[in-house]
Amino acid sequence: MSNPSPYDSQGGQNTPWPQYGENAPTGAPQGYSGAAYGGGYAGPTAVVMPDMPSRAPGVVTLVIGVLMMIIVAPIVLIMMMGMGITSAAESVGNEAILRNGDSVTVTSEGQYTLMIGEAGATSCSLVDSSGVSHRMQSYDDQNNLYTASNLSSGTYKIDCDLVTSGTDIFGFNGNAEDAVIQMFVMPFVWATVVGVIGLILLIVGIVLLVKANGKRRRLVQQTMMSAIR
Repeated sequence: MSNPSPYDSQGGQNTPWPQYGENAPTGAPQGYSGAAYGGGYAGPTAVVMPDMPSRAPGVVTLVIGVLMMIIVAPIVLIMMMGMGITSAAESVGNEAILRNGDSVTVTSEGQYTLMIGEAGATSCSLVDSSGVSHRMQSYDDQNNLYTASNLSSGTYKIDCDLVTSGTDIFGFNGNAEDAVIQMFVMPFVWATVVGVIGLILLIVGIVLLVKANGKRRRLVQQTMMSAIR
């Protein structure tokens, strides 16, 4: 009994796939529909992303905080210190060089300060028109800066125990401590306030950015899961 030959009567091989020199079949294999064979594939479904939360509020707040800390605060410090020094210089500049025994005028502010030359003085007082002596207090135990408070407005005579006679004396209305505070303490206070506000804004900006990024990440995850389903 003879076996069936894999070749047809023309000598070609009887196989389901094309041979060398033959054209490939254009239709689907027998027993398969076009859709099952791949003709019905429509491609991937487009994913529509929702509107994302804006990161702009966090970025703006963070930038403002940084600017306040590294730029505005130093400017405030320099400006306030300059204004304090100018004000104190104007107060001192309004008075001429005084000598021991000269008369000075105390305003309604009721405070008067004497700045003694380098040699200083062991004590200083202001004597009013009635001959009453008002002892002045040395500022921070210095022998060249004395202040008297709770004075009545009027004319007073300088009475100092000078270390060196003929020492120059400068006088101005106001308290020496107030002048120091105005020149140095208040500028640092205002600069610190501005810096702290900047730090708070910096922290708020970081928190807003973290929240916005978290919401954006969750929306992306939810959208991708919905597309897969």
